[in-house]
Amino acid sequence: MDTTETITDPDALPAIAVDECRAEAEVPVGYKLKFSLEGHKQSVASVKFSPDGTLLATASADHTAKLWNWSDGKLIFSFEGHEKGISDVAWTMDSQYIATASDDTTLRLWSVAEKKCLKKFEGHTSYVFCCCFNQQGNMMVSGSFDETVRMWEVSSGSCIKVLPAHSDPVTAVHFSKDGTMIVSSSYDGLCRIWNSQNGTCLKTIIDESNPPVSHVKFSPNSKYLLMATLDHTLRLWNYKDDKCAKTYSGHKNEKFCCFSNFTNVEKTGDREPRVLVVCGSEDHSIYLWDLNVKNKIVQKIAGRNSAEDEAVRVTRAAYEAVSKTVAEIYSTGRHRKWAKAMRGHILGGADVYFEATYADIDKLAKLVINVKQDIQSAGLTSTDVFEFDDPTLRVHEDINRLVYDSLTYLVKPDSTADG
Repeated sequence: MDTTETITDPDALPAIAVDECRAEAEVPVGYKLKFSLEGHKQSVASVKFSPDGTLLATASADHTAKLWNWSDGKLIFSFEGHEKGISDVAWTMDSQYIATASDDTTLRLWSVAEKKCLKKFEGHTSYVFCCCFNQQGNMMVSGSFDETVRMWEVSSGSCIKVLPAHSDPVTAVHFSKDGTMIVSSSYDGLCRIWNSQNGTCLKTIIDESNPPVSHVKFSPNSKYLLMATLDHTLRLWNYKDDKCAKTYSGHKNEKFCCFSNFTNVEKTGDREPRVLVVCGSEDHSIYLWDLNVKNKIVQKIAGRNSAEDEAVRVTRAAYEAVSKTVAEIYSTGRHRKWAKAMRGHILGGADVYFEATYADIDKLAKLVINVKQDIQSAGLTSTDVFEFDDPTLRVHEDINRLVYDSLTYLVKPDSTADG
């Protein structure tokens, strides 16, 4: 159900009433890629800007959270300590602390300035999937696969309340603007609003189709809820009137918990400011909708496609395999046994010289052939791998130059050499 309600409260988002016909003619928002942040060794589960907008925190299945400088995209620090993957990261409003929620059933509080863990929060009995601070930063709420929501006192690290919130894993938790309410969502298809002081349930929200809810958060004025569900839909819910004000679709979301949020586009030239709804998608893209125009997608930001992902995986594996072999040859000093330059045997004309025994050359040649077969069996063309410029494969030393040029030749378009 969509009541086509226009959100006009200037203190709300702020939201601007937009004429639907004029919105159709507006120039797309035009977000562009600024940086590709490389550093995590496994999938990234959560990405959050600091409230002051200067830093970015990321959480990953590689057991780490990383802190990045948004102005230049450089890694500042890697927080290590969790024993399993991290599903969520949250900031305090002063941008001084972050919390991490982990599959090791704990949460941790980290100091950004001191770059260390200050507290460990224990009590959940299964994966901790989500966390959030209140505005003051003195309380934290978390949700878990143990189907509970826990409220924590940050200063002491003690659990204040345990809420038997849902009958399936809790997918998101969020404080209202004034901190008096907490909203939680779950795969059980419910969103529940709680009194943050005494833990009582104030309202239960359920859509008539009852799809699993993968994410929820309050609007900035806390008058609405933005709910993401595993039926490829976002719903803007007026919980006081218990009705859906808007729906947004066009993205793909049926398996994973994709974050959704609000963002403001400032006035530029003749274009009025707008409030957008943004959400990730399982088609490797980010979608943005105009908040006040029914299901109006204003931009689709394409990310890596599956072929590029596979190209990076195969190329990185190839690089590591060849590099390991070359390093082993150099470490034994066998490269000094021959003063003969190897040119064209493996590299097919690449302008690189390598001193090695013929046995070593044969070993490396066979490895390169196997890598090429791996690329073909992965269903990739040489162009898929060659044109995707992964910065982690850039090299500058002699040994690495050999490896890089070997792989570059290997996946060069129109290459016919097989090693």
